[in-house]
Amino acid sequence: MLKKSYLLTILAAFTLVFSSCSKDDDGDEPKSRVDVSQLEKHEWKVTEHIVKAAGQDDYDVMEEDYGGDIFVKFDGDGEFSVTTESDGDSEFDGSYDVNDDEIDWNFPLSVMAQLNGEDNATYTIEQLNANTFELTTSETMQGVKVTENITFKAQ
Repeated sequence: MLKKSYLLTILAAFTLVFSSCSKDDDGDEPKSRVDVSQLEKHEWKVTEHIVKAAGQDDYDVMEEDYGGDIFVKFDGDGEFSVTTESDGDSEFDGSYDVNDDEIDWNFPLSVMAQLNGEDNATYTIEQLNANTFELTTSETMQGVKVTENITFKAQ
């Protein structure tokens, strides 16, 4: 009996020692899909703007509403400018604020914001890297979920 008790004690000690010495997993956190430092490094051209509503065909805002190309530059200090020519003179200036994976922007590209008469729109940043800047916004209008996806490419 004493021998079994002694063996169980040794087994328990080994279990504690080896389980408490495992390597920490702190360094295995997923990388963020948002690199905010990229925002100010590029001029961004709108390449896609699609509105999706449940039960409706997708609405291609660029094809239906844009009169040409739209380029946006962010200065990194909360100010931006919009042009219709690459490196052209600003046609609209305003402000923005990035907080985690959201951007609050006082130039509402959002069709929903325009329909609601809002000056600002808040978007979720789905992706922001050296090549691509993707925004999404959703809301329910008259009982229908409407989602907008806007994609910019670095110039």
